[in-house]
Order: sequence, then C-alpha cells, then structure tokens
Amino acid sequence: WKLDIKLENAHQDEIYDICEINDKILISCLNDNTIKIWKIKQNHTLLLKSTLSNHTGYVAKVILLSLGRFASCSSDNSVKIWSCDEPFTEIISLSSEGRITNIMKP
Repeated sequence: WKLDIKLENAHQDEIYDICEINDKILISCLNDNTIKIWKIKQNHTLLLKSTLSNHTGYVAKVILLSLGRFASCSSDNSVKIWSCDEPFTEIISLSSEGRITNIMKP
C-alpha cells in the first residue's frame, strides 16, 4: 500500500504507518502532521476520502481499536481516538508530558 499511496502523491514525505480498517478503508500517517483516509476500490487502487489535520506534530502510528474506532499518536504529546465512520471525527484527545511515538492495543 505504501507504494500505491506514494504514486498518488498524497504524502510529501515518508509514510510512518498504515492501518487497514477493513477491506474498504485504509489509513496512513506521516511527518506532515496528517492522517489520510483511503477507500480501497475494487481494482485495488486507492481513492483519498479524507485528510485529518487535528495533530500539530508528526503522526507516528495509527491502530485499529474495537467498536468502530481507531487511535493515532503524535509528537505533539497526544493520543487521539477517532470514529472509523465518515466523517471520521475525533472522539477524544489524551495528552502527555512527552511526545508519543508508539501505541498498541492492550
């Protein structure tokens, strides 16, 4: 998927992480402080659905949570929980005293 996203020129820098939500939605994040939501089309190409710009630092990781949610962590010292459904809204933001570069499910 990284190659497909690079070919779309959606990110200008290295992609830090990719998370497949289901067989129709893919999420990518990187150094430009954004999260991109992609629709996986039937011919296995990607269509950009949304760009989330709520983080103020690079987004290091995205993971799928349960109950239709995903999480992201950033060098802006936050973890954000998002809805997996359009319009992919931020549900909650948790902050830390230091940058967060990794998260995982318990």
